Amino acid sequence: MPSIRPVKRKSGTSYEVRIHRANLPPQSKTFRTLAEAKKWGNATETKIDNKQNVSRVAESTLFADACADFLANYRNPRGNGPPTAVDKGSVPRNAMHFPKGTKITVITRGKVDGYIPVLMSTPVP
Repeated sequence: MPSIRPVKRKSGTSYEVRIHRANLPPQSKTFRTLAEAKKWGNATETKIDNKQNVSRVAESTLFADACADFLANYRNPRGNGPPTAVDKGSVPRNAMHFPKGTKITVITRGKVDGYIPVLMSTPVP
């Protein structure tokens, strides 16, 4: 059962939900209504129980941002060899086929399977 406590603020009462589980970092989130707080707390605990726990970082990370981070930190494994498709910038070009604002947590196998034909039909410069 998640721990829910009311928090008094100038703008009114909000509700903070805290979930503590062994071997996992604590999770917390604040909501305007008690119903929203209970809904999130129960849903999050269910995900944890079913081993579907998703980190808060993943929930807020956009696919385009992950691609940009990958490119910023990518190193050609071949060293000074010929550039790969990643070096040529295919990742940012192809990432645009996903709708803007797509979060990593909503990308499913079905979405990737739908993305592949679009990617394959994209002309390579």
